[in-house]
Amino acid sequence: MEASFTLTEEEYIRANKLFTRLSRKSLVIYGVVGVSLAIIAFLADSLVLRLGAIGAIFGGIIGDQFVRKIYAPRQTRKQFRIYKAIQEPVHVSKQSDGLVFENSMGNSKINWDRIVKWREDQDLLLIYQAPQVYHIIPKRIGELASDISKALTEKTGAAS
Repeated sequence: MEASFTLTEEEYIRANKLFTRLSRKSLVIYGVVGVSLAIIAFLADSLVLRLGAIGAIFGGIIGDQFVRKIYAPRQTRKQFRIYKAIQEPVHVSKQSDGLVFENSMGNSKINWDRIVKWREDQDLLLIYQAPQVYHIIPKRIGELASDISKALTEKTGAAS
């Protein structure tokens, strides 16, 4: 099974948002830190400590939202416009032993056992060959995307 697609700027930005989505482990760590700061904010004897904890909570939330909603999308959009290779058509095919990606620069085959992890949302599949290196497959390519998702679940485990 095979399909071709050309990523749009919006798909590239959504892929970056999916890439930076917090893992369960990170959410637990953020939760523990947040609860600890809240306890300090309510129970500390020192006003300075209380204000510092409150400032850390609000600063963390505001900083996180600024980076996720404003800074990262702008940087990703800028990167997409400079990165001409990502704007070219890609041909992907599913084979029994892995996935093959082809474009004007060449081709790449990723065997199922070389996939580190994968993520998906309603629009995209991200297939990681290293913790920071991934291929983007838009689900708009149809049946092939759902076949790849099923194969990934069978051969590499659940999405992260």
